[in-house]
Amino acid sequence: MFVYWRTTVAAKFVHSHGNKLSKTVRWTLGILLLFIGILLATSGIWILRNFGSISVSQALMNMQGTKGNEGATSFVRSFIFDSLIVAALLTAALTLAFAIFLRWPIAHGKAPIRRSTAILIGTIVPIVALTTGGAQFNKAVNVSGYLNALSSNLDLGDYYANPELTTAPSKNLVLIYLESMDDAYGDADLVGYDALTALKDATSDWKKLDLYTQYPGSGWTMAGIVSSMCGVPLKGPGGVTVNNEATESMGTFMQGATCLGDVLASEGYHNVFLSGASGDFAGKGNFLRTHGFELKDLGYWESLGDTERSAWGLSDRLLLAHAKTEIEDLEKAGQPFALSMLTLDNHDPVTEFSYCPNRGIDGVLNAMACQGDMVGDFIDFMQEKGYLDNTAVIVMADHKMLDSYDVTAYRNKLDTTAKKQIPIFARFYSPLSIDFKRDTATQLNIFPTAIELMGGKMQDGRAGLGVSLTRSLEDEAGQKTVLPLEWDSLARLIQAPSADLYNQIWDSPGTEPQSSD
Repeated sequence: MFVYWRTTVAAKFVHSHGNKLSKTVRWTLGILLLFIGILLATSGIWILRNFGSISVSQALMNMQGTKGNEGATSFVRSFIFDSLIVAALLTAALTLAFAIFLRWPIAHGKAPIRRSTAILIGTIVPIVALTTGGAQFNKAVNVSGYLNALSSNLDLGDYYANPELTTAPSKNLVLIYLESMDDAYGDADLVGYDALTALKDATSDWKKLDLYTQYPGSGWTMAGIVSSMCGVPLKGPGGVTVNNEATESMGTFMQGATCLGDVLASEGYHNVFLSGASGDFAGKGNFLRTHGFELKDLGYWESLGDTERSAWGLSDRLLLAHAKTEIEDLEKAGQPFALSMLTLDNHDPVTEFSYCPNRGIDGVLNAMACQGDMVGDFIDFMQEKGYLDNTAVIVMADHKMLDSYDVTAYRNKLDTTAKKQIPIFARFYSPLSIDFKRDTATQLNIFPTAIELMGGKMQDGRAGLGVSLTRSLEDEAGQKTVLPLEWDSLARLIQAPSADLYNQIWDSPGTEPQSSD
């Protein structure tokens, strides 16, 4: 009798509380899926509005790591308020609306909503949210392309050439990275104002390409620096990715790769990189120090008492003033050198410095014009001092301007193919007689080209994936290079993990990845 009573009570308890538990689980799961779907949508919208369409690698590498950068912190705050909190509020509002919908008939003396109908609605809404939110996020980050690439049998290692110096360079090098500088910003017909007049005047007799672009999937500063100095796309161990937070704590960065700074340091060059931003951000300091550069960054300038800065770092005015002093000191030392630097003033959020004349144009374009004036002045300074007699110079964008800004509206006039390959600013100077045999290039070709502008030579004109611009397509016939690949094919190749190559690049100090050639 006792057993029967206990079993009956237990059954009633399970039935009663099981229904409540099941209902709680359904509600919790539904709300969670709804929130995830809405968050994917708001995140996708936020990314497109602030950065335009980006890659998964770009997203993962920049998700963390704001140390020393107020600009990066402002983006974090923006994401929290404009994406995360908005998603939470929308989820709460829809959940409340659904609860009211379920109770409405009872409150008005009518039959309650059928349980099956409630379950159907509670199931469909989260699924729709996940589907539409996922599509929006994929539009912003191209997750589907990234996932497809993970199973690709393509391999960058098949195209990689070990950087091998065959003739030592004889000239110095100045390498200037311009923040987010499309070539179009020097074309008044495209953007309504020529923001690069002074810079173009200072480089009027320099070499220029018909089409110079970032590599497919690039679009952020570290990717531009690494690809131009090492001849490889920026990827983490295993060829996947590594985020900013991780790179900040690393003691070395891509230590198994041979890059421009390594080659020059081995030849007795004093390599210096001037950065207005903190070297802690995105592993830039670790990368540069690993590959033979002395870094002078925001912390160094602050130790000198410099306070004129933007949200991202030291003002370009002070950076270029220091660059004049630096090159004078390097020249006086008598040691061959490579001086590199990166501008910042036009990085969003743009700081409107009083030293920049107000031209009555878009604020970002105005900052570019001001920056162009100052870089042009620095080039004129080198010319007046006679430094260009023994110094090769490359002035180039670190990447294109992100699609979301007003100054990129000119791209709406371009066809689909042209939108993929946005020309970015690049000018090349050498005191030697150097002929370019190709009129198109990506950042990957800078490493071997820079060596030749300095009077040196790499084996077969190759370094990593890069092929010097002094080599024609005919010269490379029979060699396995990326030169013949169309843009979309190159993009698919770069998306492929190429795990063995990148494991060697990251995990093999003092060794070089082996080419399949």
